[in-house]
Amino acid sequence: MLDMAKAGITNLVDEIKKLPGKALDALGDLGTLLLNVGKDLIRGFIDGIKSMAGSIVTAIKDSITDKIPDFVKGALGIGSPSKLMKQYGGWVSEGLAIGISDGASDVDKALDGLLSGPTGELSGVIDTSGTVPAFNVVNNFNAPVGGSMSSFARDIAFEGAKELRFAYA
Repeated sequence: MLDMAKAGITNLVDEIKKLPGKALDALGDLGTLLLNVGKDLIRGFIDGIKSMAGSIVTAIKDSITDKIPDFVKGALGIGSPSKLMKQYGGWVSEGLAIGISDGASDVDKALDGLLSGPTGELSGVIDTSGTVPAFNVVNNFNAPVGGSMSSFARDIAFEGAKELRFAYA
């Protein structure tokens, strides 16, 4: 019986000595298995995102971006965009009128300088051997409301040239 006990203990010790090798063999296969499972998990995650991308965009559009115009209109008190644009247009016109009025004195000064007549030597224009007659040209212009500024400027130049021709003739 003692021999049997010795043989049993010897067999048990031998089996215990084999356990580390068996564990390593098992872990080697487990490492490859875990690597493949990780790859499959990530591939599945990516494929899932791709397959649902359209749904994500639709969900964002339906729940966020489609609601922004109504939110902005409500926050700003906009009932009718066309009425709002009409109001903005009125403000633009009002601002333009104020700007024109504020700059009118600059235009007047520029036109005064333009219409004040020629100055300096008139040699070659008339016979300078005699006396040069003094003259004063006064022009009055009425600018048409809503008219073309280029047309108005052309009229001023034409009338000024006409007056000078008569004065020098």
